[in-house]
Amino acid sequence: MTISTAPVFDWRRSGLDWDAPPYEAPSPNLLALLADLVARFGGGSMGIHGDRPTTSGAQSEHSWGAALDWGWNTAQIEYFDKHGITHGPRLTPEQADAVLEWIVDHSAELGVQAMVAIGRAWKSDRTNNGARGWKPYNSGYTGHTHIVTNYDTFFDATQIADRITTPPTPDPEEDDMPEIYLQLPPAGHGANLPWFTCQGGAARPATQEDLDTITRRRQETGTDAGLRYDLLHESVLGRKP
Repeated sequence: MTISTAPVFDWRRSGLDWDAPPYEAPSPNLLALLADLVARFGGGSMGIHGDRPTTSGAQSEHSWGAALDWGWNTAQIEYFDKHGITHGPRLTPEQADAVLEWIVDHSAELGVQAMVAIGRAWKSDRTNNGARGWKPYNSGYTGHTHIVTNYDTFFDATQIADRITTPPTPDPEEDDMPEIYLQLPPAGHGANLPWFTCQGGAARPATQEDLDTITRRRQETGTDAGLRYDLLHESVLGRKP
């Protein structure tokens, strides 16, 4: 998990011919990212490649196939269904925001350099601004996020799961155990696998390994020390505090 601090490549001023190979097709990196987002979280693609000008008249990153519009709300899902576009479950704004923080956390591995979301925008070259790279921005978006790939990873077709490694869980000491907050999962992600935030981080889907870790820590300590969760999923998590 690495937050990118790389300079932002200016596709619009790059001088690259957006109307000639190899930029007449979507970025392989964004195709890999799209497949992972749909499978891991939900939503679908509102488009990657397209010769569209921006409101200022300049070409959009979409002209080079360097930007993905990831749609996730009800209106976008209805659009996908109407046009036969493959997609995952609908997400709430809160769940979508959690996914965006996951992208920030893994932006180096994902090759993402910028995002434009509802009311805010993120860039990798300002992650030291005290807000993890986010700034307020009047995007006008209501249910999708504009995600821009870095030039260096434009052609990287490696599956996202092969880029992101999860470090082994150390044997916990009671004093070092993080607080784990469990919440409702997004639709379609399984009632027995809630999402959780750990030590104030962004929400992500819990895995069976996570739940096994919670059970093991309980057995080792004989208490719920360091563990806090809501009143959901009692059948999975055992007794409520």
